[in-house]
Amino acid sequence: MDYLARAGFDVYAVDARGYGESTRPQQMRVAAAQSEPLGRTESGLRDFTSAVNFVLRTSGIARINVIGMSWGGSVSGAFTARNGRKVRRLGLVAPQWVSDKPIPLDPGGPLGGYRMVRAADARERWVNAAPEWKRSTLIPDGGFEAWLDNTVRTEPDEALRENQSIRVANGPIQDIREYRATSKCRSC
Repeated sequence: MDYLARAGFDVYAVDARGYGESTRPQQMRVAAAQSEPLGRTESGLRDFTSAVNFVLRTSGIARINVIGMSWGGSVSGAFTARNGRKVRRLGLVAPQWVSDKPIPLDPGGPLGGYRMVRAADARERWVNAAPEWKRSTLIPDGGFEAWLDNTVRTEPDEALRENQSIRVANGPIQDIREYRATSKCRSC
């Protein structure tokens, strides 16, 4: 975002409900098993659509450039498919549905509303998902640490923050399971 802003672009980030500094669903305050997976693509799409409409309305522009990473790629891809007239260009970084392997975040078994994740362990997951020749340059110096500090800072639970952990909605995992179950690619 900083790079794009320095290049002269107005840059916005969207925290869908349950993530970052957004509102946490009430279900994230009770045991995970007491709710269905939270943060499905459709709810992320509603949040993203509201943000895009706000930016378009207040900036006076007709179309935006969109970059989505991981689950954000699912959300921004769905948004673009439904609202192509509002998108100039779409860039996807590590979109979830292109992998032909089970995703490492899926613990298997029944999913509750959310799971606890040690955010400090994310670097290894990110780097190991990249081709070996690209791993040493995947994250700029200080980039992971900045992400970690910002991500953990937004976790409302003090004990989780102290452990560099966060609550993460299980909706994206459920969405991937359903996509694979209904896609023509049965080996995915």
